Amino acid sequence: MAIMMPAVPLGLFVALAPLSMLKQEAATLPPVQEPVAEASASSPEPPSSALPSFGAIPNEHQLAWRDRTFYAFVHFGPNTFTGVEWGEGEENPDEFFPTDLDARQWVRAFKAAGMTGVILTAKHHDGFCLWPSDVTTHDVASSRWMDGKGDVLKALSDACRDEGLWFGVYLSPWDKHEPTYGSGDEYNEHFAAQLTEALTRYGDVAEVWFDGANGEGPNGKRQTYDWDRFVGVVREHQPGAVIFSDAGPDVRWCGNERAIGSETNWGTLNRDEITIGTSKMDELNTGHQGGTHWVPYECNTSIRPGWFWKAGLDGGLKGLDLLLDTWYASVGRGGNFLLNVPPDTRGQLVDVDVARLAQLGLILEATHSRDVLNTAVQRGGAVHSASNVRGGAQAMDPIGLLDPSRGVFWSVDDGHDADGKCLAWVEFRLPDPMIFDEVWLEEPIQLGQRITRFRVLVEDEAAGQGGPKPGALAVQQGQGAEAGWREVAAGTTIGARRILRIPETKSRRIRIAIDGTLATPALSRLSLYLSPPKVTVEPKSGTSIHPIPVTLASRAGQQIRYTLDGSEVTAESPLYAEPLSITTTGQLRARAFDGAQASPFEAVARYEVLSNADWKPAIAFIKPPDPGLRASVFEEGWQTLDQMAGRDPIGVKETAGFDVSVVTRREQCAVRFDGFVQVPQDGLYTLALVSDDGSRLYLHDELVVDNDGLHGMVRKEGKVALRAGYHPIRVEWFNARGSSALEVRWTGPGVGRDQAIPENVLFR
Repeated sequence: MAIMMPAVPLGLFVALAPLSMLKQEAATLPPVQEPVAEASASSPEPPSSALPSFGAIPNEHQLAWRDRTFYAFVHFGPNTFTGVEWGEGEENPDEFFPTDLDARQWVRAFKAAGMTGVILTAKHHDGFCLWPSDVTTHDVASSRWMDGKGDVLKALSDACRDEGLWFGVYLSPWDKHEPTYGSGDEYNEHFAAQLTEALTRYGDVAEVWFDGANGEGPNGKRQTYDWDRFVGVVREHQPGAVIFSDAGPDVRWCGNERAIGSETNWGTLNRDEITIGTSKMDELNTGHQGGTHWVPYECNTSIRPGWFWKAGLDGGLKGLDLLLDTWYASVGRGGNFLLNVPPDTRGQLVDVDVARLAQLGLILEATHSRDVLNTAVQRGGAVHSASNVRGGAQAMDPIGLLDPSRGVFWSVDDGHDADGKCLAWVEFRLPDPMIFDEVWLEEPIQLGQRITRFRVLVEDEAAGQGGPKPGALAVQQGQGAEAGWREVAAGTTIGARRILRIPETKSRRIRIAIDGTLATPALSRLSLYLSPPKVTVEPKSGTSIHPIPVTLASRAGQQIRYTLDGSEVTAESPLYAEPLSITTTGQLRARAFDGAQASPFEAVARYEVLSNADWKPAIAFIKPPDPGLRASVFEEGWQTLDQMAGRDPIGVKETAGFDVSVVTRREQCAVRFDGFVQVPQDGLYTLALVSDDGSRLYLHDELVVDNDGLHGMVRKEGKVALRAGYHPIRVEWFNARGSSALEVRWTGPGVGRDQAIPENVLFR
């Protein structure tokens, strides 16, 4: 039900001055005029324009953390040199020997990616300290690196200070080396002393990252951590730092190592119900609506397989599209994104990692350097409206949404209801259509998080021909209030930040409709962006025994240039004008160009056009092989199938098919299946792996499908030309943690539709 206030502006448009004048002249904007009801003894008092806070709110340090958005994690230590993820604490300090450590190279690469800071694993579970510690000899001072005079924390903190990035530290309380671990107070004081060293020798520390891992120490005992003591040390020596752990107290984990935040994300948490090491992953991911404390989530993942660098894993580097998806699934859902980029044994970031970071930074900068709405308003002639402005106050006028600072925002009167489908709305109308594919919204979280449902609407082109003029009512109240509008996005929470990617949209009007809220709604930002143009390639890849037709497309007005030999695309490369016919095996690269200006997005596709020499011949047997496969079972820790080389299986079993239940345990396990697959007819076959975690398929010892890595159920496939008969097949699979599965599928001549490879065609 609408609550009618006598002096409430209802949906009136206000002409907008160029934005460059708005901050200086906000107080002189003409007030919204409307008839004022005659005062009477029963008339309510005009509402106060001040918006009170609601629920748990962030402190100043959490607000500063929110603005850091995207930053680096650096896992570096003895594990870098031993090739394991979790050291045992028995490492010889001399194993830590970076040959050419360059912390400035790290920081400059992070800066190019648009990162704001870096958190270093100053001490991992092995107990090795990357600084010279006074309370242990398991540290850099005991190593041969720089004759024991090196200090990674100093090198990195100095580089951060020089390059303008903030510095943070990770210290694991689990210590597999320290003899006092498991002793209670004695070890807690030991860890507090190490924490004090890291927090008092290197200047400002912006974030302290606590891992909740709690395993056995060298004496076989576990430790009860004194978290109150540890938090107190941070508060004493770095009062401006935020503290991360599963449960905060300042920043929580998102609950997964893929850096995927929940679309419903509450910055609030019932903190006393969550403990460090909790199994309540879903609650960490969503937070608690109306929670008792402000504890926003941080999302972390690694740019390559595993947390520490390992040789031979450059092929597992996350692709640009995946990194962008992850940025939007973390930063775009109100969290911060912590991306691990580990140095190698030189003490430097690998070239391919540096290049990928630079690509990511270019695209983020190109996308967000120009606010489409802001730019359109500056050109003049724009108008805006809202269902209500709190108290009629100019300070809360919707024009404040164009200023991304939290201190300026739009809100409505308490109890305001716009009628129709939504509770409140705000909109902008421009003289000319805007083109955008991203909508950025924020709430003024310094006053709490409120909104539970919202929609983004644009005006249908047909409805926009006779649109409202300045000073006219935007829409009529009631059920027809949204006639002529088209929904392009919708969501639940907004909170600190909600960035929605949508199909490319052209419209002169945009409206944000608030459909649900816990308290009087408020918005502090509305920005529109257009990402750089991409080239779409169809098909994206292919293997065929015939020429492959390929079409390219991009945004209207863009030229497309390409190469077919894998060389760099330049403004001098061939101009695409008609579909291509790929007749030889090779790599296609393509970019969109606006004149000589290339888009930072590059399309890459690989095609195989098979000749007679590419057909795989069948294996002849004098005696038919036995049905089934050999399954070699492995244990130990797993992050990638590259670790299988050099490892011995704990046993070999016979199995009818690709059955991963032959493993001896559910986690940190792997299987290698060896045998032959009987192909019914000559032809081109598609082989597919669907697995959780990684898998690979080989025919004739040649890799056909690579689905390696830490992931949920993912399908990857490859094509190969096979002669009828028996072909040697090998399938490798591993599971690190959590759920696990493997499907081996095929389709081709004599097989029909895509299906699991049946047991009756598998032999050993």
